[in-house]
Amino acid sequence: MKQLVEEVRSHSQATIMMIRVELKRSVETTRLGWFYWIVDPIVMMLIYYFMVKIVFNRGGENYHLFALCGIASWQFFTRAVTKSTTAFSSNTGLIRQIGIPLSIYVFIPIAVQSFFAIISYLIIMVWNYPAIGIQSFALLPLVIIICLLSFGGCLFLSVFEVFAKDTSNFVMYFLRMGFFLTPILYGAERVYGSPRIPEIAKTLYGLNPMAWIIPSVRNILLDGVFYDFKVYLLLFLFCLLFIQCGLIYLRKKTPKILKSL
Repeated sequence: MKQLVEEVRSHSQATIMMIRVELKRSVETTRLGWFYWIVDPIVMMLIYYFMVKIVFNRGGENYHLFALCGIASWQFFTRAVTKSTTAFSSNTGLIRQIGIPLSIYVFIPIAVQSFFAIISYLIIMVWNYPAIGIQSFALLPLVIIICLLSFGGCLFLSVFEVFAKDTSNFVMYFLRMGFFLTPILYGAERVYGSPRIPEIAKTLYGLNPMAWIIPSVRNILLDGVFYDFKVYLLLFLFCLLFIQCGLIYLRKKTPKILKSL
């Protein structure tokens, strides 16, 4: 981790420039520009609101904001993972020309997606302004944890994708499955409180970090209350260990990655 901090510090100008380029490219690839990143989570929310609330008559009060919190958080995570998984293969020319540590290429898409996620969260805050308070700042640690989780996982996935081109496709399949195994359109209590679901399945469900993060996002943005910081302190420490393992693996495979690219 110390080496990573030194790498980012020594290449800070190049990192900032690449983040700006990636941010600009993400905006310019859509016809609506910046407006797309505001409209996209709202459109997705309206689709699921119609299906759950109107068609199936489920969801409860303020389901539109309930669903929007889950969708915004999940889009943040999935876009960060999918884009960082292809960080090396999509930047082959740049990697050959510029001697920037490979870990920075994995980090850049995650930093950009965190920016768009904050825009989505700000929309929810404005929409549900009575819940805004000092507790709103507790949203930042959750954003950081999602970034760390994505970064740790993609340190491995980005390497796999260099040697196995179908990695990104399998990642997409798992993320689609994860959408329904994460409390995005429903509350986590429906899983834990269901007698039809085996206890072992509930335990495995609880191992999904997003199953903890999304309800905490709702606590802040919808109810205006703090979450349990102790849980996320443990998750933060796990993320640091996960990242350290990923960095060791990436550095070990760097010569082969450069040769393959």
